[in-house]
Amino acid sequence: GTPNDKDKDFDTVLIPNAFSPNEDGINDSFIIQRISLYKQNTLQIYSRTGLLVYEARGYHNQWKGIGIDGKKVPQGYYFYKFTIKDKATQEGWLYINY
Repeated sequence: GTPNDKDKDFDTVLIPNAFSPNEDGINDSFIIQRISLYKQNTLQIYSRTGLLVYEARGYHNQWKGIGIDGKKVPQGYYFYKFTIKDKATQEGWLYINY
């Protein structure tokens, strides 16, 4: 690999477009790479119809597809909004597959 001090993308978070929270021990959480660099963050997940289904301030890769109501969200597409305080906001789509 490239040493961190020479990697121009070292501090860029990488957000996946899919995960499978089916409790098989593989890809069960929504993992945002390099999130530990930005502890002051907010993650919001919305359904395709715009309903907020999950929100976390200080997100640290703990979401396993459980909605605000405490139930697993249905398989399908969701919109995310990830905000790093005083830095940037990233938005995109993700797919949840059980």
